[in-house]
Amino acid sequence: MKNYRIKEGYTQEQLGELLEISPSAVAMYESGERVPRDSVKIRIANLLKKPVGEIFFNK
Repeated sequence: MKNYRIKEGYTQEQLGELLEISPSAVAMYESGERVPRDSVKIRIANLLKKPVGEIFFNK
């Protein structure tokens, strides 16, 4: 997820703001420490312009 976020030019703060979550939640999603709800996965995928499976399941 981090590489896709950087490719789209977002900081963790910016992505968090767009998703209405904290930057620390974004960091936890990126590190695998926390898994986002399906609804958040879809919003992340839309913002990063990638399929959910590619971001979260390496497919």
